[in-house]
Amino acid sequence: MNCPVCRQETIVLRKDGAERRRECTACHHRFVTVEVPKDEQLRQQEAVQTVIEAAEKLKAAA
Repeated sequence: MNCPVCRQETIVLRKDGAERRRECTACHHRFVTVEVPKDEQLRQQEAVQTVIEAAEKLKAAA
């Protein structure tokens, strides 16, 4: 996982279930990541796509 600030490598400081507390090895920025099961990730992507399509239809109708 790369740092969202400087894009360098990070290390895991602590694991708690699906959460990972990470720290950048370069800039020392700390952040949390959460693992999402693949089927849940796909479901969320489909929901986002549905919203985007609905917004495009509304924009075209206006």
